[in-house]
Amino acid sequence: MNNHWRGFRVWSWLVPGLIVLVAGLLIGPRIADDQQRENCVVNVRLLGPLGISLNCDSPEYLRLAHEPSGLLEVDNTRQSRPGIILAASAISVIFSPLRHLPKWFDIAAQRQDIDPRRISGALASQFPAYFAYLTINISVLLLTFFVFLQILGEVSLAPEEHPVIAGSVGVLLVANDVTKAYFYSPHSQMFNVFGPVFAMWATVRTLNGALKKTRFATIAGLITGFGMTGYPTFALVILCVAASATLSFIYRRALPRPELLNLGLFFAAAISPMACWYAFVWLRTGSAYVHEFTGPTTWISESYDILSVASTILKGIEWLIEQAAPQCIPIGVLAALMCAAAVLAPRSFEMIWHKCKELVIASVIVSVIFAVFFSCTGTMAARWAYTPLPPIVILLGAMLFLIAGWLQAKWRFALGVALFLLGWWQVFYTIAKNGPFT
Repeated sequence: MNNHWRGFRVWSWLVPGLIVLVAGLLIGPRIADDQQRENCVVNVRLLGPLGISLNCDSPEYLRLAHEPSGLLEVDNTRQSRPGIILAASAISVIFSPLRHLPKWFDIAAQRQDIDPRRISGALASQFPAYFAYLTINISVLLLTFFVFLQILGEVSLAPEEHPVIAGSVGVLLVANDVTKAYFYSPHSQMFNVFGPVFAMWATVRTLNGALKKTRFATIAGLITGFGMTGYPTFALVILCVAASATLSFIYRRALPRPELLNLGLFFAAAISPMACWYAFVWLRTGSAYVHEFTGPTTWISESYDILSVASTILKGIEWLIEQAAPQCIPIGVLAALMCAAAVLAPRSFEMIWHKCKELVIASVIVSVIFAVFFSCTGTMAARWAYTPLPPIVILLGAMLFLIAGWLQAKWRFALGVALFLLGWWQVFYTIAKNGPFT
């Protein structure tokens, strides 16, 4: 069997689940009309039983993709997220023939406290931009799976050896509450799915000594930098790489000059896209606005009192656990399957630390950094509480992948079936439940 076909088999276990997921999420709207304001959505009726609950920020994302010059408006709240808007503006050209679809199919929005023309008008005049955002969102999910496969390769695991396991774990990564709430809304929140997975890849590679290579520092830095232009919390990737590099230097008791230079190159590449953007904005307008540094979710406390700060962080962690717990069902099942498989192949445990130690360390670094950061914002939402979970899913999935190689054929088949059923259960569970839209 050639490598292209074996690679296709891995993807063939993900794509059907993803198709069913995005199709199932069209059944709606899921939010009752009298709960739209509470959940910050606007219901949009489509054909027959189909409908979506569009996030209340989406009209602004649509407007700016249609008129990118709006990013230069004074105090525009999306000035700190130009990347996704400019990308959607460029992609929307492809979908310009679809601009009349809302009128042909009588697509309408309903919300009493908002002028219906604001939403319906946005869809009617900016429908190509809407499809551009959908293209970005599906690309984010496919890239998430692609990076997951690269992570397996980083720890010398070949995804094509057990395609059912790799594909099923991929389904668990893309079928989640963030996807449910934001896939059909023009927004940047879908990066809460990709961001932690990319951070995991960058961290594992750094632990494996990738900073010896200028190519890694440049590419990882630029991806991080352009990611920050779409969603500022990509800056956490910088912290993850810095933490893993520090651990690597401590473990080896050395500070190699080439690696230090490449670490500096990574920082420069990560910071430069946003720095260039704000320099451009400042030169054009004489001011710059960073919405994340204003409002109720800017930082841990308005006070510098240590006790107040500590109290805010602890309360944030408590809220994070409360919001993340309902999203942890797949992790619990993965852990149970790993324990059961390890009992059947006890010798495999001897290999787990040898093969997966970088993954263990990376999952701790990434999960802790994302959890602590969002706990420091002074509030919590389910989409943020989800971010520490993908590294754990990846770690457990990789361990199951490794253990599978030590199982007898019948037990390996049973493990594949169990993971396949878990993946599809997660798809239908995500579709069926209301999910957190706030």
